[in-house]
Amino acid sequence: MAIFNDDPGAGLAASLLGLVVLVMTGIGLSMVVEKRMRSSKTDSVFRNDLQAGDRQLGGLEEHHDRLQQRLFNDMPVRVRAVEELAALTEPQTLATRAAQARARLETLKREITGLERDFEKYRTDYRNHAWNRAVGESLGELTLPGGRVYHDAVIRQVTDEGIVIRHQHGSARIPAQDLDERWRDRLQLK
Repeated sequence: MAIFNDDPGAGLAASLLGLVVLVMTGIGLSMVVEKRMRSSKTDSVFRNDLQAGDRQLGGLEEHHDRLQQRLFNDMPVRVRAVEELAALTEPQTLATRAAQARARLETLKREITGLERDFEKYRTDYRNHAWNRAVGESLGELTLPGGRVYHDAVIRQVTDEGIVIRHQHGSARIPAQDLDERWRDRLQLK
């Protein structure tokens, strides 16, 4: 071929070949993106695919630049570089990468589900521990938002709905919404 000789026009021909390969790569990627657009079921999947395509295009452009530099540095390497660039744009390579990305997404979803389950167990354990520590704790004088005052209040029980106290004149149930924010937070009451 004319681009592999010592002719001064060979550099121009190599640059044109590189440009043609880059344009073909862009056309191939745009066809892949167009196909993905048609088969996309949700906007988020489309956005993710588009972002992945942009990253992949950026990576291909960088790889193309490196390969083009190799074309000018070493004659035997030129043929391998063109073959590598052509292999990168094959649909099978892109399909493999997309399948790997989908598999990684499924793995991450499973990991998130496991972490959420572990966090809920931790939250339940913490909540039970806080409830058990609060039983028997003296509150002294407890004043509710409505103005009701309980003297010598001591926590007897903590439930999902609030607390049960013993006070100077008997016992009472205090709903969680009547407790101040500090107590609701400490006891993890909603």
